[in-house]
Amino acid sequence: MKNVKYILNTLIITGLISCSQSTYQAVYPTLHDGKYDSELPYKNCSDQLEKISHSIKKISSIVFYKIYTFSSSESITKDQINNTLLEKFSKNSSISSESFNGTGTIIYTDINKIALLTCSHVVHLKDTLYSYFKNTNSDKTYIQSIAIKQEQNIYVPDIAIGEKFNLLAHDSDKDIAIISLESESQNFLSFPKFNYPLGNSKELEWGSFVYIMGYPLGLPMITRGIVSSPQKIAKGTFIIDAVFNHGISGGLVLGVRDGVPNFELVGIAKSASAEYINYIIPHLSNNKMVFNKNLPYKGELNVNVKEIINYGITYSLTVEQLKNFHKSHSDTFFEAGFDFKSFFEN
Repeated sequence: MKNVKYILNTLIITGLISCSQSTYQAVYPTLHDGKYDSELPYKNCSDQLEKISHSIKKISSIVFYKIYTFSSSESITKDQINNTLLEKFSKNSSISSESFNGTGTIIYTDINKIALLTCSHVVHLKDTLYSYFKNTNSDKTYIQSIAIKQEQNIYVPDIAIGEKFNLLAHDSDKDIAIISLESESQNFLSFPKFNYPLGNSKELEWGSFVYIMGYPLGLPMITRGIVSSPQKIAKGTFIIDAVFNHGISGGLVLGVRDGVPNFELVGIAKSASAEYINYIIPHLSNNKMVFNKNLPYKGELNVNVKEIINYGITYSLTVEQLKNFHKSHSDTFFEAGFDFKSFFEN
């Protein structure tokens, strides 16, 4: 009888072990397949992510434009714009400024030099902006105003308060840029650069799991997302479902290959899908709306534009685009005394 009980207990224990192994294999499938993971991390990796966050910084830019305005009766066309004309209308000019934030990653440090990777639209705005009158009675298009960039200042407060960074190289079409700072009074070796390998965006698949790190609305944050439409990678971008906001542009997109903490840089966040709505508001007087809400408004009207972000549809640049950018600007980097091979060719 004792033998029978022993056999039954042995069978039950064996059965429990078998079920446990089957469950483990179902919940934690083998991670050593050489592919980017599509499952959630199986263990804690907070320490590694915190170390990576130290190489990610908020970038602040402020740009100044000189704005010239014209009346419709003056019928100014684009080909008439020159220095003489602008001097003539300088009395009607004004200075306007705009500030915004983005995200940069430290990719190079030396004793007196440092460089960060980001998106071009974060650190480089167009030199000239035009607005036009709507004229249905003429084939010509007349200019209502022209804004000419006077200065753009780039700051990374966590690295150097008040010191302006230089736009080392940028590509507006690819939306990639590198900014740098040289200072004899600082030792930049104390700032950790990103030291994980560059991956291969072409190996991302439907459902590949990624981390995204950056400064949405100027706040240091990390989120996660799932890759969709990997076939778009051939065009230099891919889509992830992470919820982004202003300031995330330039943020790191990290893939995980064969389990955490095997992170690889697979891209940088570029932009979110958005829609723009035009709406009418009362005329501003000294930046205030002057009207009685209890009476019909009969004054001048202005048009405002409101951006509505389609959260959960975010475009990211591929790591291959980053490598191509490095190759096409290698001479510029060499002349400036920066060697990025250890980052882009690791």
